[in-house]
Amino acid sequence: MEKKLLEEAMADMPKENEDAIKSKTAIYEVLETLGKGSFGAVFRIRRLPDKKELAMKCESERMKRKILKHEAKVFDSLRQVDSPHFIALLDRGKVTGRFCFIIMRL
Repeated sequence: MEKKLLEEAMADMPKENEDAIKSKTAIYEVLETLGKGSFGAVFRIRRLPDKKELAMKCESERMKRKILKHEAKVFDSLRQVDSPHFIALLDRGKVTGRFCFIIMRL
């Protein structure tokens, strides 16, 4: 059963060179998959129109444990520290019925 859920969750992920992901502030082009795990996947993306390459971490909406939502809250808290040693959360959003995502520097 768990294996089937993971397969369905991965099917929800963005497709390379196919999907354009829209947030409230930008549109992102999915370039390639950087890695996959038990909760989702990480992609190299390009923010349009400035062409800046970034990373997008995604988690399927099918997952019962919402790890990415918690991670986004942690990144938001770390913004106050303003240190080059912490990853900056640049954007976040969701594609309804498929996945939620956060955008970070590569």
